[in-house]
Amino acid sequence: MTLLSSLLLAACDRQPPEPIENRRASLSGEWDFIMLDGVPVMPMGFVGSETTFYYRPACAGYGLNYDIEGDEIRFQRPKRSGVMTVCLPGIPDDLPQVLNALQHASRFEHHPSRAVTLRGGRHSLVFIPTGRKIVRAVDSLEGRWQIDQIDGRAVKPNEKNILIGDQYSLRSSIGCGRQARNYAIVGNRFAAYRLAHPLPPPSPLSTKSRPAECNEAPPPIVDEVFALIDNVTEIDNIGQHDVALRSSDGSILKLKRIDILEALVGEWRIVEINGRTQSEAVGIVLSITDTDISFAPVCAGFEWDYSYSGNALATRRPITVKPGPQFETPSCFVGVGLGKARLAKTLDSVTRAELTPKGQVLLSGPAGTLLLALQ
Repeated sequence: MTLLSSLLLAACDRQPPEPIENRRASLSGEWDFIMLDGVPVMPMGFVGSETTFYYRPACAGYGLNYDIEGDEIRFQRPKRSGVMTVCLPGIPDDLPQVLNALQHASRFEHHPSRAVTLRGGRHSLVFIPTGRKIVRAVDSLEGRWQIDQIDGRAVKPNEKNILIGDQYSLRSSIGCGRQARNYAIVGNRFAAYRLAHPLPPPSPLSTKSRPAECNEAPPPIVDEVFALIDNVTEIDNIGQHDVALRSSDGSILKLKRIDILEALVGEWRIVEINGRTQSEAVGIVLSITDTDISFAPVCAGFEWDYSYSGNALATRRPITVKPGPQFETPSCFVGVGLGKARLAKTLDSVTRAELTPKGQVLLSGPAGTLLLALQ
């Protein structure tokens, strides 16, 4: 047999490498549990092997055996024999609930973002690989975001290209949530998941009872962005308020925060209080400098020191005003009615200031909201 014939026969016998998607799935490695039933939770660490999955540290003894076949997974409690010595760290209050949900899991889903979802028994649990932490971590995507760039390609600002986020979800401003995801952030790691019950396309029978924006489909650029978000694995701050999201295939999405006002300085007229335009406080002008907020009559104690950073706002009255000689002047009695007293109570408790799409400023806190327009 010639050398060439031998090589050809050897090549025929050699098996091609097994595709990654066909390799046996497992929970080997270190994982962070981040989401239960679509709601982000305080992360819990787990460590897995080819057959076991334990709360970290494994010596605590809280774990299960498992077996995966295709997209099916079965968990069972390990059999104990003899005396087992375990470490006794403090454990999260929710750990027994998580282990119980794991025992009922029957379906294994491996996402392109390297996250894993386990479903079954009316529960879903999401785990992401434990990774590095960064100093400038993004806490949440709460706020209003303009799609700024996709892989270096600038996106023209448009009111229909705006995403709205809260602590747990991100959605398009158009279409009443037909493009929406739940998400979780741990350090600089990011995972997004489709909502369990997304809004169906508008029906001709229901258009009259739904807001106009619900009957409009998001533009194609928004669909492209959410397809990218499905594969995002990392998130970082860029600049002062903007973020960059990086997908598992190297794509980069940049979002620009558009609801943050750099400074509150100016003369602001109150146009709404608690969403109502009919109030004694509507029309009052707030004077805001670099250091304080006030409205007339200041001698009645309507003055606050404040600090403002990002959207966070904190106010504090510099002194406690008590009845005294300053109230004996007529100017301190004129116009001090119930409306101004309620306004003062609202300003005492505001915790947030954000820019609205119309260029107005919304102050909010436990005592209510104030909508301001620049004089």
